[in-house]
Amino acid sequence: MSNENISVIVPVYNTAEYLPRTIESLIEQTYKHITIILVDDGSTDGSGRICDEYAKVNEKIKVIHQNNSGMGEARYQGYLAANKDNWISFIDSDDIIAPNMYERMMDYAYDSDVVVTSIRDILSNELSFFEFENNEEKPIYYSGSDALFNMYCCSNGRFLPGSICGMLLRGSLLSKELPIIEKYRNVIPQNFLNDCFISPRIIYESEKVVYMKNNYYLHRIHRKADSRSLIPNDLAYEFPYVQENVLKYLLEHDRLVEYKYQLIRLYLTILKLWYQVISYENNSRKKIETIEQIEDLYNKYYSDLTSLKCNSVSEKVTLCVILMWKKHKKFWKFIIGDVKFKLLYRIGR
Repeated sequence: MSNENISVIVPVYNTAEYLPRTIESLIEQTYKHITIILVDDGSTDGSGRICDEYAKVNEKIKVIHQNNSGMGEARYQGYLAANKDNWISFIDSDDIIAPNMYERMMDYAYDSDVVVTSIRDILSNELSFFEFENNEEKPIYYSGSDALFNMYCCSNGRFLPGSICGMLLRGSLLSKELPIIEKYRNVIPQNFLNDCFISPRIIYESEKVVYMKNNYYLHRIHRKADSRSLIPNDLAYEFPYVQENVLKYLLEHDRLVEYKYQLIRLYLTILKLWYQVISYENNSRKKIETIEQIEDLYNKYYSDLTSLKCNSVSEKVTLCVILMWKKHKKFWKFIIGDVKFKLLYRIGR
């Protein structure tokens, strides 16, 4: 077994109810060469105190306290405190990983830049009934180019997960890429180092990516989590810019297939934000400004949108839904927005 160190970075914000189990799942790892970096992002529910208590009794745990600055900044501060010579991993503070996740990852890390595990979404009340898979692992090996393709297009029966959580990243790769995107740190503080923003870049710049198909990572889903609220927050207002930035990155690297799917993601993002703003933004000036920005962004790529070739019925339906908005906004709000967003969010999905 390798003795290279893994720095595990955990941004923490108001997850006191779930944080101990997350930390315990890290302490219980069968791979022992890990450092756990807990970044308390100005929590107000006692999460910071929980971090300090664990650090007192476990020398592997380091704690950073900062004013509330968002998950991206918390991840970044954790990275600055990490050992960048070996491996970096990010975990959300309410998620749980299998006891042998890092041991299995390190089995394939010796000649790779990124090791990716499957992620399973699970409701809190289902966690007590869940057992991690113990099947024989049959990993899939990709070049960075092929891995990027599989993040957007299903191959070998499944997509490559795009969440930076559940990835083991070679420190030298992050050290090379982060200075390039650091200029966005103050532009999109809530989304800097967010999955959508950084994962395509990291994956594409890798020489070799290993995908472990077994589920070693449980992503906790909350029925009433703030992050699933329809009231627009800073994270939501930044997100169209993030999606457009990734779109430009793909075009710059001539990734036209991925560009198509990222274009769809961009439009779905801005239309969701439009619905949130129309329905829930109380600041009239901000509402007007945001709607104007959304309409400008919608029109900016409209010719590319209308020239897309759809390969499936679901793609055709999605494209029709996006195009419908341009001329039938009120109808779209009622049929698409109120039904898809409001109804589904009410039942907590």
